[in-house]
Amino acid sequence: MSHPRVACVLLLLTLACGDGLAPPTQEDPVASATEIRAAGSLITPAKVLSWLSVITDDSLGGRNTPSLGLERTAQYLADNYRAWGMLPAGESNGWFQRYPLQATQTNAPNVIAMARGSDPVLRDEYVIFSSHMDHLGTVGDGIGGCSPFTRPDGTIDRICNGADDNGSGTVAVLAIAQAVAALNGRTRRSIVVLNVSGEEKGLLGSAYYADHPTVPLANVVADINLDMISRNSADSIVVIGKDSSDMGATLTRVQAAHPELHLIAADDIWPAQHFYNRSDHYNFARKGVPILFFFAGTNPQYHRADDEVSLVNAGKLVSVAQLAFYLGVEIANTVARPRSIHLHRLAIVAGQSPLPAR
Repeated sequence: MSHPRVACVLLLLTLACGDGLAPPTQEDPVASATEIRAAGSLITPAKVLSWLSVITDDSLGGRNTPSLGLERTAQYLADNYRAWGMLPAGESNGWFQRYPLQATQTNAPNVIAMARGSDPVLRDEYVIFSSHMDHLGTVGDGIGGCSPFTRPDGTIDRICNGADDNGSGTVAVLAIAQAVAALNGRTRRSIVVLNVSGEEKGLLGSAYYADHPTVPLANVVADINLDMISRNSADSIVVIGKDSSDMGATLTRVQAAHPELHLIAADDIWPAQHFYNRSDHYNFARKGVPILFFFAGTNPQYHRADDEVSLVNAGKLVSVAQLAFYLGVEIANTVARPRSIHLHRLAIVAGQSPLPAR
């Protein structure tokens, strides 16, 4: 059932709490393992559900690309990044990158923020966390077959709020951003958070970003993409792309170091469905950037109006976000950049030529 309509002003005024870690008494260029765990503990079920209830409210109309609801979602994310002291990393030193939509002769936003690293050399290299913030809008104005849902009382819900797809990935990146900000810039590499739009219409926002990056793409060492991470098995998450770079081995080490997450990072169990090229990491992979794609699979509410917050497993969402955070920080602090494996996943799944090793 859809959530009660909330006045649009709530979206502009309701910012996530600004809690963080106390600044270090003696500045250290890299946060300690204890400090990194403390930052990860800032990611909680209460927070992600609070943020998710905002961006999936009926008043945003399903966050179609383009739409006023999408614009308000983008502003909400940027306002939180600003409140946590992150740096704008979009166009013209702003929070946004706008790209043209040929079909409507208008444009749509990506949201980009950064925490600068501490190493005088490696701070000019970047680890990106990405997710798409858009969904399908209302029945009839989206793409991909947004289906209405008949409630038990006989009324019909026509708004596809997309709590799992991809409200879950959006608030995971938001939570990761808060944890990263709490480290006060004490990772060797810089960390970028990227909320793209237009995914449901063909990966439009990420394609534009990959072709018009706001940081040098040659200096992007990894993209960690989160899309639909809050449903299905509570103790596992599929991570696609583990066999395409040595980040798969890094993920295995990070997972082993965090048994408290009670989360298995599984291999791609649906290769025939070609999920590798169906989310935004693909546009980084086609440029030769090593990627990992966190994805819990589809569910009966996929692209339906009943993909609502009540069905989200907040505990799983938090565990996935924490694992991704720990992984990204590990990559940011490792001097050697991730290395692609020559037989790239694109060659296996999409039948394309392998991308050059990086």
